[in-house]
Amino acid sequence: MNAMLHTESLPTGIVPLTSVITTVSYGSTERAYIEREGWGIPEEIRLDALPNYVT
Repeated sequence: MNAMLHTESLPTGIVPLTSVITTVSYGSTERAYIEREGWGIPEEIRLDALPNYVT
């Protein structure tokens, strides 16, 4: 996905790292939201903190 998006936003490694559903969509700025099951409102996080939530 990083190669297709021309970015290094998503975590990478030798083995698959993504353990949760991760959706990428187009927007005017790069940002990340975490949607937790049972929570009503998505939480915005720093993009560099994304690996803490998806690996």
